[in-house]
Amino acid sequence: MPGPVDIFRMKMMSRLFTIRSFRETWPHLRHEMAKYIVDDPSGEDIYLLGNRLSEIFLAVPAAIRAEQLSEATTMSSADHPQRTQQDVSVGGVVWECFITWYLNFVCHGTDLLAAKRTKANTPTIITDAISVTLHGYSTTTESDVVVYSVPGVDPQSTDVLTIGKIDHRIKEDTLACSVAIVQCKTNWNDNAQIPMLWDLIYRSMPFVNVSSIQLGRNGVTPKSFHDSSIKYAFMTVPTNRGSKFEVGKVPVTRVLGLSGGNYWGKPTKPGVATGFSDFLTNNFSEKFAGSIQNHVDREISADPELTRKFLDIDFHV
Repeated sequence: MPGPVDIFRMKMMSRLFTIRSFRETWPHLRHEMAKYIVDDPSGEDIYLLGNRLSEIFLAVPAAIRAEQLSEATTMSSADHPQRTQQDVSVGGVVWECFITWYLNFVCHGTDLLAAKRTKANTPTIITDAISVTLHGYSTTTESDVVVYSVPGVDPQSTDVLTIGKIDHRIKEDTLACSVAIVQCKTNWNDNAQIPMLWDLIYRSMPFVNVSSIQLGRNGVTPKSFHDSSIKYAFMTVPTNRGSKFEVGKVPVTRVLGLSGGNYWGKPTKPGVATGFSDFLTNNFSEKFAGSIQNHVDREISADPELTRKFLDIDFHV
């Protein structure tokens, strides 16, 4: 029987698949994942998907075009997308959802949740902590996915968690709650400066708090949480046509020192980007007993239907 956090996770995943562009793209994503996930996948197979997300994502648009979905991205070739602004927006939503799907699969059985930042999925206290007030007006980072832990939940409890109850639990002990923001973008050059600047703001406490600029609100700041910080990460495909990402290039340098790390859905390229499989190890290693691969193995053994549930979008509990 899944615990309260996993039950909430499955409800959250059900809401994720109400997003039309992701739901319509899913059969194509799943088809591409079948190259790597066999009938009886291991924890290693699931873990390594993080380093293959870009390849899977980039293989999808041609199939979408063939079916002429209304929100499709048109492609001149498998490698060189010709995108309108609407295509970019839709592709970005699918990318965010795909990242959220992967993280929740790997995090099943832990107290970690990965959520698109909506009111239904994100505790108010986290939104308060990442808010910046400029001359009396509040704003927050362009955070696409928030990963956070739910402290103090008994895995054997029959309590039904709601976002309100999760918010209350975190407020009771913010220092026990680990948080990381993942900005997910399909390109790199156009967006790298955004996470760089927000990460600088979040790491600049207490220097940022002057009369006209305040970080955090309602009594909380990033320093209220575990490790006295909220980590900030960048996750990209990237889809930039003709761009070369090498050590020392400006887009690479901008995100190289992010507190939560710089990632892409490909194997690690030292000095450029880290494979996304390492994101949880780098930021939440204390949440896993042993390696993440072994954790996923144990979860699959405990629930042989787990892989099917995530692949078939069967999140009923």
